[in-house]
Amino acid sequence: MVGEAELFREFFRQAFAAARGQGAGEELLFWVLGSALASMGKRMGEHLIRLGMARMIRERLSGKVIDIGCGTGAFTLYFAAKEGVEEVVGIDREVRFEAAEKAAGRLGLPVEFHAVDFLEYRPKSPFDHAVLLYVLHDLDDPGLFLGKAMHLVRGGGEILIGDVDFGTLRDRIAASCEGKGLALEITELGELETHGKRAVAFGAVIRR
Repeated sequence: MVGEAELFREFFRQAFAAARGQGAGEELLFWVLGSALASMGKRMGEHLIRLGMARMIRERLSGKVIDIGCGTGAFTLYFAAKEGVEEVVGIDREVRFEAAEKAAGRLGLPVEFHAVDFLEYRPKSPFDHAVLLYVLHDLDDPGLFLGKAMHLVRGGGEILIGDVDFGTLRDRIAASCEGKGLALEITELGELETHGKRAVAFGAVIRR
């Protein structure tokens, strides 16, 4: 099994190489990376909570998984490295997956990526788990994404959520589950400041 540090280190190597391949010189790369690290302190709590969400989600994964709104694909790789996971499909629009794809190849991980609108995505078969990590709080209508995810998960499968609530998100998730025979469990993970506001971090499991 690939360890956490080894996995993220390989992703970093490939991301660095991809940026160099796109014409970024060392001065630009070290400025961007140095600035990100220098400002990391004020967001350290948020980063740790987000990594904790990913770890909680990963523990439940097995079989075929879809990672919705996967961004650069770093956590998609992390999920694919879990024992018992057969395949992970990462979905996001207008994202370059070059670094994650190369890291997956180097590490032998069962991953594929699609740069498409999730609401228009049509898989060939259902998934055992759908992951929504730090996605729903950015959406005007999270119910649309949840409804789509519910249709993509097989009976007995789960939708796994890690996110932050600025006031109504947990209620909107609960409303999306009402009258559909779904079991919903929400766990509060603590408060944090993000996007210039106070929010409650939480995890949720929706079982079909």
